[in-house]
Amino acid sequence: MSNGIDLLAARLSVKQELLEKLVLLLDREREMIVQLNAAGIEQERGNKLVLIERLGRAKLDCKKALEDAVREVGLPHDATLSTLAATVPPRPGATLSATRKRLVELIDALNRSNRLNRDLLYGSLRMVNRSLEFYNNSLGGARTYSGAGRMVPGVAGGRLVSGEI
Repeated sequence: MSNGIDLLAARLSVKQELLEKLVLLLDREREMIVQLNAAGIEQERGNKLVLIERLGRAKLDCKKALEDAVREVGLPHDATLSTLAATVPPRPGATLSATRKRLVELIDALNRSNRLNRDLLYGSLRMVNRSLEFYNNSLGGARTYSGAGRMVPGVAGGRLVSGEI
């Protein structure tokens, strides 16, 4: 019986390790954003994409291992990790519960880091836009678009177009 649960614990451990690496990577990315290091941001972006791909594979492995462990224990096919942890003997159940708790903490940390990095980048882009508007206005108030939303021909000036990040 414990073979499927041991395999699930191992798969969850791999996922946990990858999530911990991603949290550290987002922290490094934030440092690059603060330092205005575009090359560093791009490098961290590449590292992040590789890690996210590995996480995708780990997620599938965990899902398969959970399905196998649930079937092995005799629970319904849609049982969750929490349900499985409560059903199995105390030692492996406690390990699964602790791993689940740590995964939830890491996911919350990732969401906070992503939100903070997004806000830093958005704030930087907004500052650049404001600087460009200041310079445009100091050159005679040149506008790119008319009040009707049409482009005004022959206008010198710059504007950084930004959207949602």
